[in-house]
Formats: sequence, C-alpha cells, structure tokens
Amino acid sequence: MGLLLGGPTPLPMGRVIGWELTVLGSHGMAATDYPELLSWVAEGRLPLQTLLADRAPLSLAEAAEALPRMGQQAGAGILLIDPTRA
Repeated sequence: MGLLLGGPTPLPMGRVIGWELTVLGSHGMAATDYPELLSWVAEGRLPLQTLLADRAPLSLAEAAEALPRMGQQAGAGILLIDPTRA
C-alpha cells in the first residue's frame, strides 16, 4: 500500500527518462491536522513572521533580478513575490 488510499500511483518512467523530466514531490502533515494548525495561527501560537524573509514582497522586476542570486544568499525564510507591486 502506498501513501495514497488507492495504493501506489503508477508513473510512466519511460516518459520521465525519455523527456528528461524531473519528478518532485513532498509529503507533509495529514489534512486532518490542518484545523489544529490553523487554530494555532489564529491564536498567534505559530509565529508566521519567522517563516518570511525580513523584507517586503518583491515586484516581478525585483524577483527577476534576485532569482539568479538566491542560491548564493544565506538567510532564513522565504521571499514573496507580489505581481501587483510596481
């Protein structure tokens, strides 16, 4: 039995190899745990600001300039891109 209720999910590896695709995935918390997580956020028990980089969201132009440097910079958090920001 796989991670999904229906068992393993078949993956056409011939296509992955032939088309030189990269297969990415993640496995996180169970959806049944979301209500508790969201209650922590609502109560302020989970400080979301610590997950974000210490700066305002980037505009698309700023993101295009920052993208090549992202692998070289050390720092905690994620950068947000705001497509509505000029």
